[in-house]
Amino acid sequence: MPDYDYRTLSPDDFETFACELLRAHYNVEFKCFRRSPDGGIDLLATTESGRFIVQCKHYFNSRFSDLRRAARAEKQKMDVQQPNQYLFVTTQDLTLTQQLELADDLAPWVDNVNNIVAMRDLNTMLSQHPGVEQANFKLWMASSAVLSQIVQSGLWFRSEALLEEIQDRVQRFVSNDGYSRARAMLDDKHVCVITGTPGVGKSMIADMLSLTHWYDGWQVVTLESHEISRCWDAWNKETKQLFYLDDVFGQTDLQERLGRDSGPHLARLIDRASRAATKRVVVTSRTHILRDAEMRDERIERSRIAARECVVQLSDYSVMQKARILYNHVYFGDLNRDVVREFVQSRRYLQIVRHRNFTPRLIEQSILQHAIDDQSGSLDERLTTVLERPVLLWGNSFRESLDELSRRILMHVAMHQTRGAGIYNLRRAVSDDSTPIAFTNAIKRLEGSWIRVLQEPGDQMPLVRFHDPSCRDFVLAFLDSQPEYIMDLLRRSESIESPTVVLRYALARTSQDSRKYPRIWEAISANLPEIGHLITRAWEQRSKRPGDEEIDDLSYLLSASQHFELGLTQWIVDHALEISLPDEADLSADALDLLSEIGNRESPLRPAETSNLVLIFRAVASALAMEGNSKWTDLNSALASVREELTDEQYRQCYDTIASHFGTWLDGEIDGIVDNATSAQEARDWISEAETEAHRLFGSERFSFEFENFEQKVTEKFEEFDGAGYLAEYGDRSSSGSTSASLLERITEARDAPRIAGPDEAIDSLFRPLQ
Repeated sequence: MPDYDYRTLSPDDFETFACELLRAHYNVEFKCFRRSPDGGIDLLATTESGRFIVQCKHYFNSRFSDLRRAARAEKQKMDVQQPNQYLFVTTQDLTLTQQLELADDLAPWVDNVNNIVAMRDLNTMLSQHPGVEQANFKLWMASSAVLSQIVQSGLWFRSEALLEEIQDRVQRFVSNDGYSRARAMLDDKHVCVITGTPGVGKSMIADMLSLTHWYDGWQVVTLESHEISRCWDAWNKETKQLFYLDDVFGQTDLQERLGRDSGPHLARLIDRASRAATKRVVVTSRTHILRDAEMRDERIERSRIAARECVVQLSDYSVMQKARILYNHVYFGDLNRDVVREFVQSRRYLQIVRHRNFTPRLIEQSILQHAIDDQSGSLDERLTTVLERPVLLWGNSFRESLDELSRRILMHVAMHQTRGAGIYNLRRAVSDDSTPIAFTNAIKRLEGSWIRVLQEPGDQMPLVRFHDPSCRDFVLAFLDSQPEYIMDLLRRSESIESPTVVLRYALARTSQDSRKYPRIWEAISANLPEIGHLITRAWEQRSKRPGDEEIDDLSYLLSASQHFELGLTQWIVDHALEISLPDEADLSADALDLLSEIGNRESPLRPAETSNLVLIFRAVASALAMEGNSKWTDLNSALASVREELTDEQYRQCYDTIASHFGTWLDGEIDGIVDNATSAQEARDWISEAETEAHRLFGSERFSFEFENFEQKVTEKFEEFDGAGYLAEYGDRSSSGSTSASLLERITEARDAPRIAGPDEAIDSLFRPLQ
């Protein structure tokens, strides 16, 4: 039997849940009404016996005396309503004596304890109506038993810590038009790219889509922006899988991803998933970063990603939905009761939900900070100030609430990739400014508002990452406004990742091709000799990591070194050749530039270096194929430049490996072109460049079968089948493999349909019980 205490439901959610459960249990069509200071009707049904009234009291963590006082007040309302049938429903766990006392208080409308439905009675009913339990995901998602089931089942490739975050967030979720559109697009096209401005609720919608699919038996594979290539390791043709990629192109800028080109991988994943009944892909990205990706990456543009785009806008939220978002954060927030009471009595929520800058994230972070920083202050003043000047959400906290140690920790986190900074590396970076106790206390103070501390499977140490992308945005903006911090931070860091990340920030550009962080660029440009020294020092002091990760670091440093003329090219080449690589190394295509420079090296290679060079060639060829990169001529030129350094066997091995991976790349190109071209001529125009390159590099015979196969596919699609036939075979996928009706839509229908009231009246009735 279920064992819920219903703490994860707000009073508004509880009424909706009670309406669904009692409707199923009594087979009576109850309607749900807004709460009001008089009347006292929460649920109402008309039966053969007359009016059937239900009152719902969600008194979790309240005393029985409070519940009894409320019952006596409700009795007076029933004296006016004169119901023919009456139920008193509460989430309190009542003893028999307590139920008898309530029955006396509510007489004559309650003549025995069967008319009182308490927590255990609700759970008994749920056991008889499992469909109601399934539909109310806020119940089971927040259950520790369900969390354990998710983690142990293997159906969700995500850490337990991140799942706990979803548990917390699901309590505050309010369904909206953006969710409905995203769900429909995912069922229809198998791929949904959720875009929008920062803080509008993209990740929340993606989380809920993933959650409901998991419940329907889909395996959810969650991937970070730097590991999209691993989707192919998880891909199982026969298994129902949903791939979830949050902030796929990075949180702040398309160029922030180190050593990985996610675009081609994403394009290929979209191509394959759109044709597979057992696959779904959910992607989130800030709108401007997605547009930048389309302009920079031909494969992304060719995948027609815009046709699968679901833009989440503030207009998707009605005033009442915004009110419910605010209400949920106030209700579930760790706020002082006096603060909540003052906020509700002021009725300032009416202005806040209509504010032009209202976003779910601003509400979430404002209330979170208020609970942590200033329990006694005015909540409506904080919310109004943040909504008027959103930058103050982090600005006031950063400058006034945090000490210098906490600020420096945040700045060091910003100098690492978005996946996070190792906590021990952070400790060493600020060791001159703190004691171990002070560092631990600062981490505790920052956790929950500014940062998250996580340890993923396989991590050598806990990682500290920003709690929210807006935190990272602010810290980077602060560093650009105070660039004197940059050199000091680099001098204190022992991680090779820090100078690599800072160089990427310095080179980042906006969509208008201006420098995104101009003062960081100036700080780097003014200290080039020291930057070179800091890079070499950090490399010598680095913690040992997998060889392919180190090669990727050096590959990007090569590009940055050449841009800033740091004079490190020979040093980078020498160290790259010393790195031991596994036989199946995972490199990015950026390492191609490294191969080109190795060919320019004056000193001859040692045998160990030539062995590593062969592994680098193999890994780069694989990366070009997986990332959809077309620089095969450059790779062949790099191989030709080192021909004399390699034995005949090594050269043949490299050449055959390149040809093999070229074939893999060509297969992906052919599939993508056939899927996305709108005419046979367009398809042939797109493939002509690849065909020319194949003939030049490998001769006219080696890939003749692939090009014949391409022609056959083009003919089948555009010439043998008419339009209706093509749509019948490829176009209508809405019913194939689609998940069951949205759990959230069922909740929304039950909640919204019966409630008819003026906007202010309805909002007042929502907040009034919080007094």
